[in-house]
Parts: sequence; structure tokens; C-alpha cells
Amino acid sequence: MTIPVSIELQHVKVAKRLLEYIERKLSKLDHFLPDIESAAVELSLRAGVRSLSERKVAQVTVHARGKLLRAEETSDDLRTAVDRAIEKIHRQVEHFKGKHTARRSVRGGLPRISAMLAEAPEIEIDDEAAVDEIMRRKSFKISLMSEFEAVDQMLLLGHTFFVFLHADTSHVNVVYRRKGGGYGLLLPELA
Repeated sequence: MTIPVSIELQHVKVAKRLLEYIERKLSKLDHFLPDIESAAVELSLRAGVRSLSERKVAQVTVHARGKLLRAEETSDDLRTAVDRAIEKIHRQVEHFKGKHTARRSVRGGLPRISAMLAEAPEIEIDDEAAVDEIMRRKSFKISLMSEFEAVDQMLLLGHTFFVFLHADTSHVNVVYRRKGGGYGLLLPELA
């Protein structure tokens, strides 16, 4: 099966053979994880960065079985950045496959994550100052999943938080990594 690959260029021009190279490399992921739905690559040039090794950026995102795998790498050469990002995706695929194999072998089930989650701390935000500080807006799709799956997805992406639809309640929830260790769960309610 061929994986649909979209490649977006931002402030950078590349040779056609690099685009073909990227598609070939990503098509090989299908051998490791057959349920890949699509892959997206964003190649960009960071403005205002002095270090040449951090100017060229390759971000690779893979959608598979409702999961999201993402890697970003920088280099002075786009091909090197792409290779490193795809290598990170390979490691995430292996981690993802290993987790699912290990989870199936556990007997007696796993304790509910909610038992380990702590109350979210109260945070006061000055609304006017917060709006001035928003540097980027990003839209994304969220999926129904359990708290355990949300923590797993957060760790897989290497993020400190993850937004998801709770499978039991169909409400938007956020899991996050606490500075003191462990995880937290935010349960938004209308005021």
C-alpha cells in the first residue's frame, strides 16, 4: 500500500529529487506499521537563527490507527534534517509497537490512570496579557480515547500535555506531565 505523503515548503526551495527521496523514505514505514493512513512533511527555514545547524527544519507527522507520530529535526542540510526526523519516527514506531505488544501480554488489566492523576493546580491568567503573548495558533483533530491512551500518545509525541476526547464521557480533557512527577488530568466545565 502506498502512503499518501504531503510535503509543505515554507520559505525554502528544494530540488525535485529531495521530494522524491522523502516520499521513498516514508513509503518504507508501511513495512513497519501497516496501518499508516497518511504522512505530512514540513520543510522550512527558520528566520533569525544564527546557528546554521538549526536553520533548516524538517517536521514529519504520521497518522496511524488514530495515533499521531511526530518528529522535528534541524540541520544545516535539509536532507540530513529529514533523515534524522524519519529516524525518530522509526524509533517511535518501534516504541508504539512494543507498547501494544506489552499491553496485550499484561494479565489482570492495568490500574486506571485516573487513580494516579492529581488535581490540577489553579492558575490565574491576565486575559489581556495572554492574548498579546499568543505567538501561534494551531488547529488539530482530537480522537476518542481512554486516559491511558492519552498519556501514551502524549509520551509518544514527546509533549508535556495532550488534548483528547474522553472515551467514557465524550468530553474534551487534557492530560499533562506534572513537574513533581506523575500526570494530571484537566476536566473542563462550563462556568
